[in-house]
Amino acid sequence: MFTVYEFNYDKVETLSCVCDETSNQRWVQHHEKLYDNFSELLKQAQGLLKPETLTIYCQVVNFIHTGVSFSYLEDIESYKASYADWMKTVGTEHVHPCANFGPFDLSEIQPPYTSEGKLIFYVQDNYTKVPYRVESQYPLKDPKGEIFYNLLPYLKTSDE
Repeated sequence: MFTVYEFNYDKVETLSCVCDETSNQRWVQHHEKLYDNFSELLKQAQGLLKPETLTIYCQVVNFIHTGVSFSYLEDIESYKASYADWMKTVGTEHVHPCANFGPFDLSEIQPPYTSEGKLIFYVQDNYTKVPYRVESQYPLKDPKGEIFYNLLPYLKTSDE
């Protein structure tokens, strides 16, 4: 089974992200060439470095590194509302997998941003819905450049 995402950027450019879910192999097609390495893709898709394409940049970096396991949090308010609903299922018969983790403090989640040569954005694990902060060098030009997926901190309770 294959999953495909299409991203249009820079008015005329298209990236097609393809994941073979059986093997978890993933590629990004730019023009007629396939890439499995973001730094190599970036050499050909320089339009991804424009400030207005930062969201697509984040989605493609996340896709290349995790396939369909994690989703970029584009609609932050919707995610926060859904997360609050999931947390209400704790102790009921219909417990969401997320209820086994957390509750997490979602207050830091915001649109992607760059600071001091780093990119920071937020994703969720597609199975558990657990939130992560993603950090990487920006731009990610080193093929061995590290990307860190860190759980958000737990929400402090009133008795802590």
